[in-house]
Amino acid sequence: MVTMRFESGVLGTVHAGYHLAGSASGYAGGSYDAFLGLRGVDGYVTTPWATHDSLEMYSEADGWVSEGLRQTEYDKVDSLAYGGKAGEEFVLDFLEACRTGSPIPAPIDAAVHVLDVIEAALESSVTGRTVTLVG
Repeated sequence: MVTMRFESGVLGTVHAGYHLAGSASGYAGGSYDAFLGLRGVDGYVTTPWATHDSLEMYSEADGWVSEGLRQTEYDKVDSLAYGGKAGEEFVLDFLEACRTGSPIPAPIDAAVHVLDVIEAALESSVTGRTVTLVG
């Protein structure tokens, strides 16, 4: 797990792994686990992709018209592609950008920055110290 403090003071954590024991072939199945959660002082948003086709939002912030919890259900579009329909569309968008010269969905600078973050996390793990990244 990595804890990050952003320039604004916001804290973030990332817990990532590639553990698919018991999954069906093709990286699919009941044990394929993916979850995105954003939490703040006045509320949160979660989407547990592996277990539910839903989005859950909770807020105690002023101006939130329907105070409390909101839940939204949605239908997933089936795809045999790695990463599901989102992965399929990402590859198609990338190929289209290569053909037309339009901006690619994930520029190389973003990939290099991800590597910077990973290397900083490894350095912090080895040294036990905070590592500061710029940019």
